Amino acid sequence: MEFLGIGPLELLLIIILALVVFSPKDIAGGGKAVGRWINRLYRSDTYRSMKQVSQELQDLPNRLAREAHLEELKDLQKEVKSAGEALRLDAPSKPPIPAIEKPIDDSAADIQPDSKPAEPLGPNTADRK
Repeated sequence: MEFLGIGPLELLLIIILALVVFSPKDIAGGGKAVGRWINRLYRSDTYRSMKQVSQELQDLPNRLAREAHLEELKDLQKEVKSAGEALRLDAPSKPPIPAIEKPIDDSAADIQPDSKPAEPLGPNTADRK
């Protein structure tokens, strides 16, 4: 288990050093002061702008890839439109041919299967006779 890149033994060492350097009474006041400082940092405009710039830098590769892909798609769409218009101009204007339904052939139902099963084919079929 790691917290901010610090393992449990390292965290214990930091706590022991803090108790040795500062008395337990001073640690409570120091923790309160550090909490106030962190709260002011999070609420500051500087921190917000740094966070926004960081997020934009993280999203930059995805955004650039998306924009490049959109340009390729727009070019492809133009090519498809021009090809479709060319096909539309070349195609004769005839009405569509209606589909012709094919009648069902019932003559195949009258065929009877052989009463004798077929012999299996294989390399040793000549030896069986």
